[in-house]
Amino acid sequence: MPAVWTEKFVTPKRLRNKRPGRLHQDGAGGTPLPENDVVFLDIETELDAPYMVGLMAVDGTYDYVLHSDDMIDRLAKMVRGRTLMHWEPHDATVLRACGLDADFFDLHKHAKQTYALPLPRSAIKRVSEWLGFNYQHPHIDYVMCKQLYDDFYESGDRDVLGLALPYNRDDCKALQITYDWCAKNAA
Repeated sequence: MPAVWTEKFVTPKRLRNKRPGRLHQDGAGGTPLPENDVVFLDIETELDAPYMVGLMAVDGTYDYVLHSDDMIDRLAKMVRGRTLMHWEPHDATVLRACGLDADFFDLHKHAKQTYALPLPRSAIKRVSEWLGFNYQHPHIDYVMCKQLYDDFYESGDRDVLGLALPYNRDDCKALQITYDWCAKNAA
């Protein structure tokens, strides 16, 4: 029986401290990766209400949408016809509940079904760091990001927002690096 990339991301002892491997050498496995017009998506939420949505194109261009009455309409225009690459179901579930009709692809699900990685957890930050990505501000977490956003919202100080955006942008970049690794190792 092959090793499984579980929700807890626990790999069998024989895989720990070893190179990653494909679970299915015959090419079977997870849903094939979309190849055309993907956008890497990360949302920041409070009580399942998005207050910041970050988008990164394949070329590394980053854009974001902040909470507003027309947030979902603006987001829909930005992503029309593109596949939204996300990590775990939460982002897609929240945005669908808010009314965004889009094509979502769960990269975490694909990776779990296709690869065995020697990591204890499957958080995008852990996976991307293992792949060599360094977060710009590793000390900022989702709690601090929310506090920075709240400070920006109350003060209007764009410099404060400038501290929160790299956290979101880095998660989008982490998705891109993980997607690129999966695509490179697909064969």
